[in-house]
Amino acid sequence: LGVTSRAENIHVDDATQYRGSLVPEFADELQRYYNQTGNSAWETDPFPFEWTPVTPPESDLYGRMQTYGGGGYSALYNMSKPVTSESFSYDMQYLSEVWVDFKTRLIVLELTLANHHLGGFVSVNVLFENSASGSISPMMDVSCFNVFDTAAIKASNVIDWIRAAITILWVGGVRLYLKTKERLSQGRSSFAYIMTFSGVIDCSIVGLTAALKYMSMKGPFPDPMKTTAFQNFLLFGSAERMCFIMEATLMLILIVKFTTLTRFSPPIFRFFKLFTRSVRMFFAFAFVFVPLLFGSAYAAHTIWSPYVFSFSDWSQAFAATMLGTYQPMPHALRMEATGRGWAIPFLIYFFLSTKVFAVHAFLAITVHAWFEVELAEGADATKESWSADQYLDWALWPAVYETLRRKKPGSSRQEGYVEAEEASDSDSSSSSDEDQK
Repeated sequence: LGVTSRAENIHVDDATQYRGSLVPEFADELQRYYNQTGNSAWETDPFPFEWTPVTPPESDLYGRMQTYGGGGYSALYNMSKPVTSESFSYDMQYLSEVWVDFKTRLIVLELTLANHHLGGFVSVNVLFENSASGSISPMMDVSCFNVFDTAAIKASNVIDWIRAAITILWVGGVRLYLKTKERLSQGRSSFAYIMTFSGVIDCSIVGLTAALKYMSMKGPFPDPMKTTAFQNFLLFGSAERMCFIMEATLMLILIVKFTTLTRFSPPIFRFFKLFTRSVRMFFAFAFVFVPLLFGSAYAAHTIWSPYVFSFSDWSQAFAATMLGTYQPMPHALRMEATGRGWAIPFLIYFFLSTKVFAVHAFLAITVHAWFEVELAEGADATKESWSADQYLDWALWPAVYETLRRKKPGSSRQEGYVEAEEASDSDSSSSSDEDQK
């Protein structure tokens, strides 16, 4: 887009009035150059020397060391204005000489780009985070968004409304009422169903569906092609990206809900039992595994934080240690070169405590749970298959099942139902044969 970008300067103390000072020789040269050519692309001249809050509030900026608000010292740079390389060099020198000093913690370049092939826009924030020690950490935040509703988007919005209405009315209304009524008939609390695994999934489906519809009812985005002043679209792009994440989460929960319906198959039922028993023991074993992992990450950060980027902060050190549990430790040679003799003892300790013992203990827990499930819920020839009546009892509404089969709903869940049904079928066939004789 041929629009204006914005440079933003965030200081340590937001309330401090910024006072910039130029090197005298450069100030005179710069003034003479601009007076002669007037070829600068900076639209804010001179740079603002007072803190300017952003109104309305914009999305926060997430750096590696901390989170920053949307306010700051900001200046506009017209990227569509033709400037020479010499003028651009002066502009950048003006930025560094006037604006940046030892109190600067973050420099942000904000711009909006157009993707004409896909009919969308891209909000780009390039961040340069300056630590108190003087190190500079570059980052980039890219968010894609659309401002125009195509025919496909309008059709999908109609389908989303229908889906939301069915989901909220059926799952959050009818199903919740029936399940609560069933629990009350059993003498249990009215909240008993909500506290079950299926209840949590149903509540998650209803909550995500309602949240998605609320987020989709946002006001229209300002058209980047028609804006006359700088507009930061990071908040709009972040909201659209969050909608996609929530859609993916909703699809994941729906798939989990569908898989729970397949538990009527005995092999799948035993697999669910295996998973449940394993996760419970995993949680107990985590009280052993997590301290080992944190201890290794703490030791690696203490020894190699000045030398190896993977151990420079806590999040990086923990991520590198986690990766080391199933693959070779990253930067092992670099650790040996800068560890002053600590690399080999650390790697031996990490290998024995984490890789040999802790990681393989998870496999041992799974094998142990498998044997428990096979012994307690083992395969039985009389329970491996369902009869037609059992499938109908599972699939049909109780009133429909009772009308068609003349049996009480839920009778097929009784122990030994298959054997009794097969025995009754064989008795009836034998009696019919005797009558024919």
